[in-house]
Amino acid sequence: MKQCNHCGNMLANDATYCYACNIPQTVGFEEFDSKPKYNDTFLKVLCGITIVVAVFSIISGTVSLIKDSHLPIDGMKVIGYSGLAVAIAKLTAGILMLRKKLKGLYLYTLAQIALIAIQIYTAVLMSGYMNALMPDNGMISGSSIMMISAVIVTFVYIIFLIMYWLPNNRRLLS
Repeated sequence: MKQCNHCGNMLANDATYCYACNIPQTVGFEEFDSKPKYNDTFLKVLCGITIVVAVFSIISGTVSLIKDSHLPIDGMKVIGYSGLAVAIAKLTAGILMLRKKLKGLYLYTLAQIALIAIQIYTAVLMSGYMNALMPDNGMISGSSIMMISAVIVTFVYIIFLIMYWLPNNRRLLS
């Protein structure tokens, strides 16, 4: 015998409705749970990595902006503020996705796309400066190093986007 989830009336163990209050008895019984359970460990690990990196980015970005390092390149302040805004958005997205909110995935995707754009803009902006620091001496130039590093970092950003959008992770968010 079991009790009704609503009124407390005694019911048979296999009862799906209470005959007294006519309320379904599916809440709290695993055998009636129609939604399959999915493993959310991978999503939690991704969110944890995202949150740790975002917190580190917020701290280092804030220190850089406060320190106000004087690079001889116009536009670096805008990159700093943009990177800080993206880090805050990614922190928020990571927390939302830990709470299984789909809007966290959308926010993360927008932030990641913005971060890719910032990375490309930074590489283009810094390539001339890097060429001045590392003149082409037959080896590799400073701008080549900037572009190669931008491609590698962008590849990592895209991999994270793909991992978040995997069907198993997407299914966990509502």
